[in-house]
Amino acid sequence: MRSRSDVAGLQRVEDEYGTGDVVPIDSQLLGFGGFRFTGRHYDSDTKGSTLAIAETEPILGRPSDELLDGAASVAVLFSPP
Repeated sequence: MRSRSDVAGLQRVEDEYGTGDVVPIDSQLLGFGGFRFTGRHYDSDTKGSTLAIAETEPILGRPSDELLDGAASVAVLFSPP
């Protein structure tokens, strides 16, 4: 984004439940096609003019909500590639 205020505006929209637009990366290639994100296990974080967004969903098994929330919280801390 061009500025921190642009990032803040986008984060306000993204952090509102139900506005999501996170799309699974390569889920078809991994054989996990057809699932959808619910927005229940989500986190975002800003780093200057960058907004990191992470969302998790169980594919197999029954991981706890705490585990899924924690994974999203950790994922937003990674630097962009």
